[in-house]
Amino acid sequence: MKPYQKIDQSEIRAVLFQPSSASLSEPSVQVEDITFEIDKDIALTSRFHFSAKDAPTLLYFYGGNESILSVTEITQGYNTSGVNVLILSMRGYDGNPGKPSFATMLSDAQALFPLVTEWLAKKEYSGPLFVLGRSIGSIVAVETALNSNDTVKGIIIESGINGTESFLKALGVDPGLLNFPEEEGFNIIEKIEQIKIPTMILHGAKDTLVPIAEAENLQSSCGARSKQFFVIPGAERDNLVQTAGPLYYQTMKKFFDTVCGVNTWRGQRKKFRKKQKE
Repeated sequence: MKPYQKIDQSEIRAVLFQPSSASLSEPSVQVEDITFEIDKDIALTSRFHFSAKDAPTLLYFYGGNESILSVTEITQGYNTSGVNVLILSMRGYDGNPGKPSFATMLSDAQALFPLVTEWLAKKEYSGPLFVLGRSIGSIVAVETALNSNDTVKGIIIESGINGTESFLKALGVDPGLLNFPEEEGFNIIEKIEQIKIPTMILHGAKDTLVPIAEAENLQSSCGARSKQFFVIPGAERDNLVQTAGPLYYQTMKKFFDTVCGVNTWRGQRKKFRKKQKE
């Protein structure tokens, strides 16, 4: 049996992935499109919003009903906060070739990671690397962090998923199609238990697909010693940033700064000592 064959049934893929085939518009200032060749048959174009060479870089995995263009305004907010963002696209999205599936989403992300880190190093982007995943993209973010050989320094999960069956039922999938074990589905709980790097989980209080109780289970299962959990009052599944407003980016900046040592007592002491020597 092929990996993830049960979850990649056509009826399930149709609700998990809703790609827009529209090609990307011309990139604006401080934006660059990069095409990464996965193999001889597949090349995926992603979009890089850059802030500074030494700034943190966030690998952004969007949800199955999103696209590069639909999250552009959000990523520009990160730029304003001093963070580079690379939005990684999928097969069938943003004018890319192929058709999306759960199996190819994970395998493509695994193939992309070394290409991305090589590209960043070549372009002299030296800041620490973070990953962010929204909805189904959260599973990709967790897998990427686990396979990064400690290259990824922190992970952010927005509107995450707790269990395969509960999520697909909430999306309206026929329960008769869900007669397979969690290990053949998202298996996110087992994976997030292995996460040890700093973790932030954000969830909308009015999320009807993944109730708060399930988001709390995701947080409690996370193996990181340093982890934060934020419930956004009044937010639904797809409007966390819009509902939270400027506080969203302030919270994110604090997370990046803390992981990078900017806000720690030790980091402040180093700055103080450096000033004394000047």
